[in-house]
Amino acid sequence: MSSRLKLRTVVADTSALVCLAVPRADAAVDTDAPDPLQYLLTSCDVFVPSEVVAELHDITQYQDIYAAATSNVLAARGHYTARLIYDYARNGYMTTEAARTLLTVISPHRSWDDSPYVAQLVALLEQ
Repeated sequence: MSSRLKLRTVVADTSALVCLAVPRADAAVDTDAPDPLQYLLTSCDVFVPSEVVAELHDITQYQDIYAAATSNVLAARGHYTARLIYDYARNGYMTTEAARTLLTVISPHRSWDDSPYVAQLVALLEQ
């Protein structure tokens, strides 16, 4: 991690945690690709409200990539969004290329392909 200031505390919601865990749950993604959930869990203190934990347990009941991603989140619980990935690149915690790769991997799983917000973040990464 760079010598820049560390984020102090993040209050994570269900969608953000699942989203950040998707790349490791997707068998088509190279395991050498950056792990955004790991970046989050190692860069700050993560607070997960009990309501979010309950929602995560509910999601694991399904048989899809989100259930697999959620299982990874719950497995990392002892350590515990597109903007977060952008912020990591901007602050030097990952390269802009790695951030673009993560956004590309996560997008089809989170319906981000047509998101103007995500498009804006990608454009900012290219500046």
